[in-house]
Amino acid sequence: LFCETVLSFILFVVHAVVCKMDVAELEHMVTLLHDSLHRLNWRLKRSSRDRLALDIAALCMGLRPVVMVDYGGKMPQLQEKLCAVLAFLSEGSKIMTSLKVMVISDNAYLIHLYNLQAYMEETLKNAFLLKFVVLDNGTARFALPKEETTVLRHFTCFQEHVCLSLLHDIPAPRVEDLENMSENQNAEVSSVANDIYSCAHSQCLLQNNMLQYSSQKRWLLELGTCDWDTDVLLPTLNGWLLSYPVIYIFNRENISETTHNLSSTSLHQFKVLVVSKCNLPQSGTWELLSFTIPCGLSTLGVEEPWAQTLMRNMRQKIENVPQPVISLELEVTLWTCQTLVI
Repeated sequence: LFCETVLSFILFVVHAVVCKMDVAELEHMVTLLHDSLHRLNWRLKRSSRDRLALDIAALCMGLRPVVMVDYGGKMPQLQEKLCAVLAFLSEGSKIMTSLKVMVISDNAYLIHLYNLQAYMEETLKNAFLLKFVVLDNGTARFALPKEETTVLRHFTCFQEHVCLSLLHDIPAPRVEDLENMSENQNAEVSSVANDIYSCAHSQCLLQNNMLQYSSQKRWLLELGTCDWDTDVLLPTLNGWLLSYPVIYIFNRENISETTHNLSSTSLHQFKVLVVSKCNLPQSGTWELLSFTIPCGLSTLGVEEPWAQTLMRNMRQKIENVPQPVISLELEVTLWTCQTLVI
């Protein structure tokens, strides 16, 4: 609990000193991104380059806490290039100091530190935000309360693992940044800091963990393989981290059967679309995230209560970034008998 409190304080300060991006800043970020790719001689396909720009934009605007980077090359070169890109972008934008490259089981992600921690806390405290679909027995069904509790317990283990890892990686906020904070922000930080530092004094945690480090380590959060005290498979963990309201769960022994059953089932694909006035690679409307659910479990389409909750929460997020984003839309399409990777 103490570690989580210290982490929350550090992330609060980091988040407080970084302003959200407006239209001009987002467009400047895209220019910087193209420059960084050129300097690094990272020859991405145009589709991958555009997707990277949109993924970073979604993180900067607070619309997603995590994005998976399953394009742009193989590991470990991919993580090295992503770290180098964030280092370059941070020279022109303070908000990049809140981003990191996260690696789990040789998979690369970009994360927003503060928003990831806030998202994990929110969904673990409000489990009704998530719908778990069990795929083990041939016919897809919603999870029983006991099954949900088991998965959430493993998610909590992951959150604790992230907290401990971040405490060793997050640097102290710069003095000049703290000086630029508003009086309200300073007052809130001071209030929290008094409690945190008095407790930390006896344990010496803050002093030991706020370290300076090398360029790649500065931007990298390495979490190892997906087997630390959890039986939850990576696709299930990915569903949670990537903000999907519908998350598939299944046993390790049934992966082949599960994939076959799901690929032969009619699915609804839900897409959250962003209508933006930024001059981003895909101006106008672009896809923020997409996920699937068997048709038999989503007969109401966009009127499903969990879908309505998702969009209500997403629209609350864009209230904090009114300039770049005009609106969000939810689109549903039917998939029948496809080869599917979960």
